[in-house]
Amino acid sequence: MKAPLLMIGLLLCSAVTVAQERSAPATSVAAAPSAPKHTCVKPVMPEKFTSGAQQDAFQAEVETFRTCLMDYRNRMQRIAQAHVEAGNAAANEFNAYIKELNAATDKANAAAAEAAKAAEKK
Repeated sequence: MKAPLLMIGLLLCSAVTVAQERSAPATSVAAAPSAPKHTCVKPVMPEKFTSGAQQDAFQAEVETFRTCLMDYRNRMQRIAQAHVEAGNAAANEFNAYIKELNAATDKANAAAAEAAKAAEKK
């Protein structure tokens, strides 16, 4: 009698271990790669502008810097949005799976209730 109980205990322990391994995420949020730093070059403002052309050139550099930063921001937002959509898709997949499980359980319960009714009539 003790041997079968020991076997059942070992099977339960191994089943719990397998379930824990299967439920562990492949990568954790903490292991997510960090975003690359932008490579935009910040213009250095001269202490004093010596000509209008120098001021115009500086303004053009500032505009280039702004454009570079905005492009970087837009790229990062697109990447972030793709990650959000992937996370939402995973959640939707799980929700659909649970809905299928619930439907199957409801169907099995209804069939069992019908069988019980039929058995009572006999």
